[in-house]
Amino acid sequence: MKENKPFLTGFFAGAAASFGITTLILSCLLFTSINNKHLEQAPFANPVIQAAPSAGNAVAAPAPPAAAQAQPAPSNAVKFDDLDGRPSLGPKNAQITIVEFSDFFCPFCKRISPTMDQLMAKYAGKIRRVWRHYPLSMHAGSDRAHEASECASDQGKFWEYHAKLFENQGQYGNEEALKQLAKTLGLKQDAFEKCLKDGKYKQLVQNEVAKGNQVGVDGTPVFFVNGQMVAGAYPFEYFTNIIDGILSGKPVAAQAPAAPSGPPAPVKFDDLDGRPFMGTQNAPITLVEFSDFHCPFCKRVEPTIDQLMKNYSGKIKKVWRHYPLPMHAGAAHTHEASECAAQQGKFWQYHAKLFETQGEQRDEAALLKYAKEVGLNEAAFHQCLSSGKAKAIVEKDIAKGNQVGVQGTPAVFVNGQLVSGSQPYESFDRIIQSELSKKH
Repeated sequence: MKENKPFLTGFFAGAAASFGITTLILSCLLFTSINNKHLEQAPFANPVIQAAPSAGNAVAAPAPPAAAQAQPAPSNAVKFDDLDGRPSLGPKNAQITIVEFSDFFCPFCKRISPTMDQLMAKYAGKIRRVWRHYPLSMHAGSDRAHEASECASDQGKFWEYHAKLFENQGQYGNEEALKQLAKTLGLKQDAFEKCLKDGKYKQLVQNEVAKGNQVGVDGTPVFFVNGQMVAGAYPFEYFTNIIDGILSGKPVAAQAPAAPSGPPAPVKFDDLDGRPFMGTQNAPITLVEFSDFHCPFCKRVEPTIDQLMKNYSGKIKKVWRHYPLPMHAGAAHTHEASECAAQQGKFWQYHAKLFETQGEQRDEAALLKYAKEVGLNEAAFHQCLSSGKAKAIVEKDIAKGNQVGVQGTPAVFVNGQLVSGSQPYESFDRIIQSELSKKH
């Protein structure tokens, strides 16, 4: 499958518009897809990642979703006639059937899994949960993990394998790890490995994705509660409201949350000392950039930021903040390496090298090679990286990003105003011009 580039629709589009943010924006999200349009979901609000054929994706920080309101059940509820043989929990003739399209490598699919467990416990005997595969093309190796789960299902351990894939998300991007997991769960190794090697379930997984596209799936996780679509990692109460309505004979329709009434107040950063920066220390414009060296949309926005730095020279300051996404295996360690380069005064040279070589294998040897290429003291760099001394800095930046509402990368704050995604030059320029006019 060719790479899909995420874009924003549905609730996020409305939220973004209300924030004055361009809708079609490029970003790696903590989010998921329609006809190979992929997103993942935000921690609150309608969390979904989509990928358009030609644009990318970003997220404005929306308000928590409103509860579903009592309305007639939708007449266009999806009817599934192909659930036989799919992994499921609960009685086949249950009053409530939840069909779940999900991706083992999607962090918001992992986040919603405990909610599904809660629902199964609360409505025991009345609810059935059916799994459908929807690996996103942006998650390298995800399709093979889904195939592996079917090989585990052959031996009656789909849900055990499913649980481990989510529990240790980010660790199963290669065949050996998938085989080791099978061994850990006590599967017959020869049978599992043959199943995986032969691609026994490759077509099945592809058929699942096709089914998702057919019924309008445009992100992960996406659920159909008795045919009603719930797109995103909504809270427990949101599902119970829908389910209780069905069980009481007064069904409710899932409602998209209302868009925020206005833009949030600008974020004030009081912890920028010591962070890598470029430009004038006391510049009237400060860009605080939360980014991920493994995110393709972060790489894409860099020339735009460089152009802003050039055009507003003397009036602008760019400050880097680390925000490696859990979906990008090894990204956190890469960010630690950049801090080790910063200790030798070459953060920006290493930063440029990391984006220049994005997509290459990022093991320890590669990080050391880059250090040599930008002229670092290799012994000091290696000692710093192996000691893990930069780990706390990266984790502190991530915590700060979460605190100020970052939900994907790149996320750039222009004098505290969030610009989420790899947006065009004009989106940044408009805010900068407005901010500069206030200084006069």
